[in-house]
Amino acid sequence: MIQVTLRIGRVFLTPGLPEDRPCSKLSKQTKLNSFGPEGHDFGCFGVETECPDRCAKSVPVTIGHISSKCAILTSMFFAIDFDGTISLRDSVDALLDRHAPAAWHGVEAEWVDGRITAQECMRRQVGMLSATEEQMQRFFESIRLDASFEGFLAYVKTFSQVAIISDGIGRAIHTALEQAGLPGVPVYANRLTFNAQHSAREAWSLDFPNAAPGCLVGSGTCKCAVAQRLAQAEGGPIILIGDGRSDACLAGRADHVFAKDSLARHCDAEGIPYTEFETFADVLRVVQGWPMAQGRPQFLNA
Repeated sequence: MIQVTLRIGRVFLTPGLPEDRPCSKLSKQTKLNSFGPEGHDFGCFGVETECPDRCAKSVPVTIGHISSKCAILTSMFFAIDFDGTISLRDSVDALLDRHAPAAWHGVEAEWVDGRITAQECMRRQVGMLSATEEQMQRFFESIRLDASFEGFLAYVKTFSQVAIISDGIGRAIHTALEQAGLPGVPVYANRLTFNAQHSAREAWSLDFPNAAPGCLVGSGTCKCAVAQRLAQAEGGPIILIGDGRSDACLAGRADHVFAKDSLARHCDAEGIPYTEFETFADVLRVVQGWPMAQGRPQFLNA
């Protein structure tokens, strides 16, 4: 048997009875609920309790014969791709189409064939850009987003952590979010730098602050490493929302996957369960049916 202390909105493991006395109005009855989308649980349980005053007092809850390895899930973590997922089209491809020679397609083919890493592909392609700073800024401001992303974000931020994890260009993402009135979303992406002293064709470079030495696919942003680090801080499951090759590795490790386009095909080929979507309105409809989205604290078995 283990003892759990429940506070409204958060759950804590305790080695024994809490020092605080439970609120007298708090229901003595608790209810365990399995948690998981579409009938597939994450090995989590929710505790329901009632207090008309929504007090912050503690109440001891005995969970039965749950392993002492049981961890606390206070929040889920949404790891969201940007290009082709939040944005209506791949902004990197669109940028290269507009401001780089057609040779960028050849570099892309080398990556698709597995001859170079994603990081090397992006570095070489960005090195082909000939845009001025003003042209680049205008392009970033022209990026259009899925109109339903704003509503989705507003909803899930009330009970979860959210980050955009992209193997694209951070400056493009930040600018597009600001244009859409959505500043402040955490972004993990590659860093674009302009050097005015270089020739036009050599002015732009890319570096990779979110790379990981052991990244299996050589991405500029190791989505697995970033997502696992951020989710560990929350103690909750990883929910991936993506559409492409850069999401494939994380799809095999996430607790739940929302996929479309080439990521959906990858999941089919690898036998990875996923929920198909077209827009964030589709994702929102599914998430709204999850118990945690309805304000229930959860337990996650380690």
